[in-house]
Amino acid sequence: TDLPARIQSTPDGGYLVAGESDSPVSGNKTAGGFGARDLWVVKIDATGSRIWDRAYGGNSNDELKVVASTSDGGYLVGGSTQSGASGNKSAAALGASDFWLVKIDASGARQWDRAFGGSGVDYLFATRATSDGGLMLGGASDSGVSATKTAPKFGLEDFWVVKLLTREAPVGAPALLV
Repeated sequence: TDLPARIQSTPDGGYLVAGESDSPVSGNKTAGGFGARDLWVVKIDATGSRIWDRAYGGNSNDELKVVASTSDGGYLVGGSTQSGASGNKSAAALGASDFWLVKIDASGARQWDRAFGGSGVDYLFATRATSDGGLMLGGASDSGVSATKTAPKFGLEDFWVVKLLTREAPVGAPALLV
């Protein structure tokens, strides 16, 4: 199953079509998978011709919810992950499900990835660049204070907002375009 979730325009007039896939290499999909479901990003030109496709994920389910352009011409793709460090995911699992961001360059090569969450279930749904070069992550959490989550749990599932400052990003991580 291949499910598109987001479309992002690219500076060359093309698009990134990003979603999830549990399909093997077949048809016009050239990116192999790593687990049950992976993030799958396809770069197409202005006429709809495929330029490249890449998969990002670990040994379990990974869900795509966000795509954002970065100032260096690359992209952040992200969502939620149930995978530990495996496949091409280097970030360790923090709980049952974590927020997950993957930085890719303009050709789709993975530059870094980072997970955020507590010991429970955390789902990333939205990102927004901030005027100071940082990034806001928004989602839902049923985790208490644990791992990277410092906010207490108030109910069964709470809004959870994470503010990332530029200095918190991995070395060489560019700011997002606002």
